[in-house]
Amino acid sequence: MSNRMIPSNIRQKVIIRDGIKCRKCGFDLLGYYSFDVHHIIPFATCQEHKIDNLITLCKFCHKHAHNEPDLNKWLNSDLFFLFNNHLVFSINFN
Repeated sequence: MSNRMIPSNIRQKVIIRDGIKCRKCGFDLLGYYSFDVHHIIPFATCQEHKIDNLITLCKFCHKHAHNEPDLNKWLNSDLFFLFNNHLVFSINFN
């Protein structure tokens, strides 16, 4: 498979499996059109769209996911929201 575009039927299954929420921050995406389905193992490496390798992320978390060398570690870590280098709030996932 060489098409990076996730087929809509697979995308829909992932979103429903994830409870229509961002798997990182827990943001409820119901009613929002601005969210993404992301490959845990990059598509460039695996070249496929397996449901167990896909997660639903809000736009904010998806942007940060691309900067993480160890996505599984990042997904299980605390989430910090910074504004002008000041901690606004954090979410503890443990």
